[in-house]
Amino acid sequence: FPFFMFVMGISMSFSLSKFNHTFTFSFGKKLVRRTLILFLLGMLLSWFSLVVHNGASHSQEMTLSEILFPLKDIRILGVLQRLALTYFFGSLLIMSVSKKSRLIGISACILILYYILLKAGNGFELSDNNIIAIIDRNLWGNSHMYREWLPDGGRIYFDPEGLLSTLPGIAHVIIGFLCGETIRQ
Repeated sequence: FPFFMFVMGISMSFSLSKFNHTFTFSFGKKLVRRTLILFLLGMLLSWFSLVVHNGASHSQEMTLSEILFPLKDIRILGVLQRLALTYFFGSLLIMSVSKKSRLIGISACILILYYILLKAGNGFELSDNNIIAIIDRNLWGNSHMYREWLPDGGRIYFDPEGLLSTLPGIAHVIIGFLCGETIRQ
């Protein structure tokens, strides 16, 4: 997964060169379209896994519509959704910054900000008090999050691909882009 984001950044170096690394209306349309397709594919996979799970463990209490349309339990964020968000925000930054050397500083600032947020918000602890879990729980609600098993057998709602933890992914894509630029040159 992290290597895929890195390679995505490298490939963006090649694909964005046809736009001369400047933001245009044409690029903006492609960016939004690709982001939405990738995000919706992730949601579709989440829906499909719930339908299969609900169908296999079909209980008498569940109606056919509850099996086929488990909208209250679909995970909002996941791997493909994370890729969509990192692609979107990484592309926006890459195409908006005129001097590509500034992307190093932007990536460093993103990572430092993320570290500060984790340090201040209990982010290195696997618990309900983790800032990542708190933000996702307040945005999406427990039913749309991943349920993590704890070593003691308990469970917490914690999404490893949560919104806040997308920040270092954006930096990861930018670093891949910068490596791609080095390869291209």
